[in-house]
Amino acid sequence: MDKLRGKQEAEKGSRANLDRVVGYLQEIMKSDPNFAQEVEKLALEIHAESLCWS
Repeated sequence: MDKLRGKQEAEKGSRANLDRVVGYLQEIMKSDPNFAQEVEKLALEIHAESLCWS
């Protein structure tokens, strides 16, 4: 997270791009439980770190 913080290109993303990625991830996660667990773990780590910075 620190590598991206303060970098305008990394922070500006669009809602449309985010929604597209979410759709892809959801489909892959349905078919690959191991990948789903890895993504969920990563999401929890990112969320926990973001709480430290708020």
